[in-house]
Amino acid sequence: MTPEEMLREYFGLVKKIKYIEMDAQQLENEIADLTFKLEEERRWGFEIVANRRLVAAAGGIRHKMPKGLDEAYVVWEAQVSRLEKELLKKRTVLLEKEQQIRELREQAEPIRRIICELEHDEQKILEMTYLDGVSNRHIALELHYSEKTIRRKKEQIIQKIIDKCRKKAAEVPH
Repeated sequence: MTPEEMLREYFGLVKKIKYIEMDAQQLENEIADLTFKLEEERRWGFEIVANRRLVAAAGGIRHKMPKGLDEAYVVWEAQVSRLEKELLKKRTVLLEKEQQIRELREQAEPIRRIICELEHDEQKILEMTYLDGVSNRHIALELHYSEKTIRRKKEQIIQKIIDKCRKKAAEVPH
C-alpha cells in the first residue's frame, strides 16, 4: 500500500467515525426523549393503578368503577411495553455503534499516532487534502503558501510518514 493510499484509508476511517458519532449522538438524544416519555407514561400509569386499587378496596363494585378505567389500563400497559421495546432497540443500536467506533479507532490508531507527530501545518495539509478533498490552490490560499510550496510540503510529509513507518517497523521485534 502506498503512503497516499494509506492516508486515504486513514482519513476515510476518520470520516466514517465522524458519521457514526453523529448517528450515535442522534440515538442518545432519541433515547433521552424516549426515557422521558416512558417516565411520563409510568407516572400516568401510577394514577390508573391507584384508581383501580381504590375501586378494589371499595369492594370492587363494578357499577361504581369509573368508565374506561380497565381499558385505559390496558392501553397504558401496551404503550409502556412499546416504549420499553423501542428504548431497548435504540440502546442496542447505540451499543453497536459505540463498538463500531472503538473498532475503527483501533484500526486507525497506528496512522493517527504518526500523523500526530507531524507539525500542525503538515497535519492541516493532510486533512485538507485527504479529509476535505480540496485542491493545492485552495490549501495554498488558506495557509498563505504558494501552490509550489504546498506540492513540495506534501512530498516532504509523505517522506516523513514513510520514514516514521520504517522506524516503527524496525522497532517491532521479529
